[in-house]
Parts: sequence; structure tokens; C-alpha cells
Amino acid sequence: MLGAMDQYGLECNQCKTGSTVSSPDRNDCITLEPLEPVHVEFVTPDHNLKCCYNASTIDRCRSPQGFMLQPPHFRIPMTPADAKKIHEMFDIPVVKQSSDSLGQDTVQQRVSNNAQLQQWAGSNMRSAQIWTCPICWTALTCDSEYYDDAVAISSARKQIDPIQRCISYIMSQAEIGGDGFHSIVSTMSTSKTGLRYHLQHCHGIRHAPVPLLNAYSLRSDDGIIQRHLVERGWSNDSAHGALLSYWRHNSSMFGHGVGFNKFIFLYMHYYAPRITTAPLPGITQEQTATIWNTLCGPYSTRETKEDRDMIDNATFRSEGPRQRTEKEDVEEQASADAASKKIDDYNNRDVSEYLTPEELEEDARQRAEMTPDSESDSESEDEMDRYRRELSERRERQEQNKSDDSDSEDDLDTLLKNTTRSSKRIEWDDSDSE
Repeated sequence: MLGAMDQYGLECNQCKTGSTVSSPDRNDCITLEPLEPVHVEFVTPDHNLKCCYNASTIDRCRSPQGFMLQPPHFRIPMTPADAKKIHEMFDIPVVKQSSDSLGQDTVQQRVSNNAQLQQWAGSNMRSAQIWTCPICWTALTCDSEYYDDAVAISSARKQIDPIQRCISYIMSQAEIGGDGFHSIVSTMSTSKTGLRYHLQHCHGIRHAPVPLLNAYSLRSDDGIIQRHLVERGWSNDSAHGALLSYWRHNSSMFGHGVGFNKFIFLYMHYYAPRITTAPLPGITQEQTATIWNTLCGPYSTRETKEDRDMIDNATFRSEGPRQRTEKEDVEEQASADAASKKIDDYNNRDVSEYLTPEELEEDARQRAEMTPDSESDSESEDEMDRYRRELSERRERQEQNKSDDSDSEDDLDTLLKNTTRSSKRIEWDDSDSE
């Protein structure tokens, strides 16, 4: 038995949906041949599906490099632990080149035609979501020379099919004897809380911008897969159909629909919480810091290289005050001389007598009109204000004097009355004491 424990005691090729269990099928899921008494059983990580295969089928389902493939999707090399079980039970080599191997076309057609597997995948894809580590995913999809360039990182990533990149990484690690599936799944989480845990414990990052984490969801709107599809030419009005096609077909690989993308996705989704979180191997601390600072740049208020590049120095450079031409200087001097002469003529006019207040105000107004705005507007206005203030103060003093005279008379009458009353009271008091 491979995969999870047989928690519900399912029979061969049974699928459990809620309280309903499908009928058993005692044929090989790939070759459709009758199952041998001793065969291989695979239970999905959620315990709801059991797929059964003959040992000879597992031996024939191999990658071009000769690795046994992992059921139930048969797209990535089998995990070392499962391959060891098969080898010990049936004496089947882990790696073998054979002309008897089933072609990928045939295997994927049979996987796609497995009704029980399709039912299981359809019901579990509804709520399945994976967030991947921004740092590890950048290292997986971009060359190190682009780690300090956010635009280059985004451009390189959009060109790469996310699920295909995961598969190619797993296969490349298998060729050198590594467990690529565990390595890549350890960088993934089924919640943003799990992603924050990974960033803190694997990369030492305690705070991360929420919009950045949202962008590293594989399935969500404006997530990694959708950006890849848009880069390939899908517009917003066709994005829904593009996503459905992405999960149901893989025309770029075999020319017909097989739908193994969703099987790989679900396989990673169910194992992500069951594998200890860890960074992708080979990323140094210096690279981690560079990648994180670059990715956080758009969410920071600090100035970045892109900000400086957006400023046209030729447009915004300081040129100093504009140099005046000789003609402008001559015209300005002539205008000032004319205004000064006009004021002098007005001041030297023959005035035979003192000016009345009305004439003085008119005189100040004419001076203000003759004085250039840039030189003595404020002086003329001050002169008029001063005159009006002095005139107002003089009138106030006159009113105050009249009021003081009236108050003095009232005070004198009051004093006289009080004095008379006091003298009478004193005389009465003296007589009383006698």
C-alpha cells in the first residue's frame, strides 16, 4: 500500500464522497487488466480514494529517464520511500530502461479516463489553495543575475508554466538522487498563516506585505497561474475559460486533454501540511536578503533604483535664475525713470495753501497711482492708513473729552448730595449720644 492509510477500509478503486461509496472495480486503473491477487494499492492523502495497479503496470510506467512514476497521476518520479517499498515487495528496479515501458501518451489517457480519479479531483479542487514562498519561488524560476531587478523577476516568471516548472524540478532532482517533491512542497503552504510561518522560521522574516503574499497564490485571481495565462495572450474576458482549460487539458504536451495539472496540484496541496517546512536547497543568506528587498520594493516608501530611473534629470535639473537680456534691462530702467519724474513733478507743483482732509486723501491716492507696484505700493498705502488712523483717533479723543466732562458734572452732583446726607447723619448721631 502506497500513499495514506486506508482509514475507511475501501475496496479496490472505490471513491468515498460524503457518506456515499462507489462500487468497487477489480481492474488495473491503467491497463484495465484484471488485478492480480497481490497488487499495488494507492490511497489518496485525504483517504477518500483507492486506486489499484498490478506490479507489472508500475514497472512499465516509467519516465524517459527510467524512473518509476508516482500514482495516481504518473507525472513525477515516485518518492524514494514508495519506490523502496515496490522494490522490496516485487523486486522491481527503481530505475530501469526498458522497451516495454508504456508511452506517456497512453498512461495520461488512462489517467484522464479514470472516472473515480476525476470525481475525486473535481470535488477537491473547489477549495484547494496553495501559497508558495516568494523567495523560494523566485530562486526556482529566475536566474541569480536578476535577483536585484523586480521587473526582470516578474518578466521571467510569467514565461514559465508553474506546474510544469514544479514537475521539471522534481525530475531534475530525481536524476541526481534527490527527493525533489519533498523539497518543493516544503516551500508551500495551504494558508497564508503557514506561509508566514515558513518566512519567519526558514528565512528569518517576521513581517511581510499582505499584497505580496496574495500575489504568490497559485490559483487565486492575479495569482501565479493567472499571470502566466495572461502573458500567453489570454484577456480578462477569456481568463475563466483559460483556467478551465489549464486544469482539464495539456495540449502543449500531448495534443489532447489529460488534466494532470490538477492532479499534481492536488498532490502537492495534500502533502504540503504533512511535510516539514524548509527553504529550497542552495539559496544563500545573501541571495535571500537580495530577493526579499527586491520583492518588497513596490510595497515600501523607500526610494528604489526604479524610482530614480523614472526621473528625467534633463527635465528636472536646476538651471538657476534666467539670464536677462540687455534690452529688458534698458526698458525696465526707462520705465522706472519715467515714473520717478512723474512723482517729482507732482511733488514740486505750486500749492498755495494747506490741504483739507479730503484733498489730502486725494493727494495720497494720486501718489499711489503714480508709484510702481514693485516699489512703493506699500508705502502709499501706509501713508493713507496713517492719516485715517490719526483722524479717527482725534475724533475719538474729542468724544472722550465730551464724555469725561459729562461724567465729571455727574460725579460732582453725587458728591455734594452724599456730603449733605453725611452731615445730617452725623448731627443726628451726636444728638442721640447726648
